[in-house]
Amino acid sequence: MFGMILWQEHKQRRPAAVPERAVLRLRFWEADISRGARTPPVLVRHRCTAAARQLQRLGVTRAVFPPAFPFLKEFARYNIRPVDPLPMYRALTGELVQSALEEQGQSGRSAVVAVCAGHLTAEVRQAVTALCIRNRYVLLCAPDRNGAFCRQLRREYGAPLVQAEDPEQLRRASVVVQFSPGPGAFPGQRVLELYPGGTLPENPLRLESGEEQLPPGCDRRQLLAALWTGGAVRAGQIGVFAPGGTAEAPEAPEATFLP
Repeated sequence: MFGMILWQEHKQRRPAAVPERAVLRLRFWEADISRGARTPPVLVRHRCTAAARQLQRLGVTRAVFPPAFPFLKEFARYNIRPVDPLPMYRALTGELVQSALEEQGQSGRSAVVAVCAGHLTAEVRQAVTALCIRNRYVLLCAPDRNGAFCRQLRREYGAPLVQAEDPEQLRRASVVVQFSPGPGAFPGQRVLELYPGGTLPENPLRLESGEEQLPPGCDRRQLLAALWTGGAVRAGQIGVFAPGGTAEAPEAPEATFLP
């Protein structure tokens, strides 16, 4: 079960017990941190420590925090850390690539997409498979013993997946998806850093349905990642917007959803 940390801009004392709430049928333990305009930081830090202690007793190790939350260390001392959105972003590889191509005025029928990884993990295989279904030209820059994975995709999907053994071949790609740190981008390329420590794409995300049920005041990436990890939403229910767009707009035709 996840935790949810929310700011409360009032001075009323909250109940000592941590209440339970559900978001799209996924349960959270909610810890409200009261603060006002004149609340001393040391008092806010003390309240965060008390909330972290309560959540630890409830078995919480991952939580959704407010954006730019300044007291993560207080929760980390009790082994409570933000929900990692990286696995969700990897599951959205196809939508992120499509958005990047559209931003460049290209399509999957003509543009080359490259995937770079240190190992052919299950996440990499799933992402490459999704890209091959949706894009005509895909380069794989990852160890593929005897080309077995490339042959499998050609056999099952007729996908023209090509293994790029020479990094110079990546010059042909309009979008490069990195599952592990790699060389810098060539001119005109868009690089998606989908690895630990990388800079995640800035595309706003929005639910196809249930958006109005999301509580305000949460880091959006963390909240959607918790819902995705907990099975409350699927990757295909998360719309990917072009960078600079808004995930809050009720009408956004540029959002990309899986069929």
